Amino acid sequence: ALRSALAALRHLDPAKHADLSAAVEAAEAAVEQLEAAVAASLRELTEAAPTASADAAVRAAALGELRSAIADARRCGVIRSSALTSAVETAEAALAPLEAASLRALVASSLAVPAADIAARCSALLALRSALAALRHLDPAKHADLSAAVEAAEAAVEQLEAAVAASLRELTEAAPTASADAAVRAAALGELRSAIADARRCGVIRSSALTSAVETAEAALAPLEAASLRALVASSLAVPAADIAARCSALLALRSALA
Repeated sequence: ALRSALAALRHLDPAKHADLSAAVEAAEAAVEQLEAAVAASLRELTEAAPTASADAAVRAAALGELRSAIADARRCGVIRSSALTSAVETAEAALAPLEAASLRALVASSLAVPAADIAARCSALLALRSALAALRHLDPAKHADLSAAVEAAEAAVEQLEAAVAASLRELTEAAPTASADAAVRAAALGELRSAIADARRCGVIRSSALTSAVETAEAALAPLEAASLRALVASSLAVPAADIAARCSALLALRSALA
């Protein structure tokens, strides 16, 4: 706010207005004072940061606080203050090993998810992508430990994408034909619908393997949906004309199936 106020005075020459000149000097001194205070607060936070081997909950709390403080300091304009620039660089050096430890723990838990649980694997995949995206404020190339953790996370993302695609293909290959028993079709329908929705949630646009698996699954799903819909139409039209309640239930069921 102070910098903005000073910038707004460009149309005036403070030297021609004694009172304004004094106010500008006071504002510039306040800017320097605030820059130094922000830098000092960031240094204190950095010095208090736990090590990468600390308890996971302690690391997580410190991660959130340091990330937020660094973002605030950058917003203050590190390019305008050498003190702020130095404090941010020191804070990032302390943040990097915490980010690396957090990322390694996430990779381990993600790869431990049961292979058959497509929903859980998709959640793990999304969590990994989110963690990698959160590292945009750091340059892994400057921090060897973080760089290795990022590589491991990216490899885990590829592994999970391939695993979800493989599970979806297996489910597709096991799908019954449209002429199968209605109960068997219904169970397969529910499972395939859910798996396709999970795979789409994983981000098919980011993975050609997932995209291909989803398209194949949808091709297998279509005839099952058609058979299920035809059976529902037949049962709906067989409801006695005088039974308004039953006809309304059939109508709602059809609308729900179409939706």
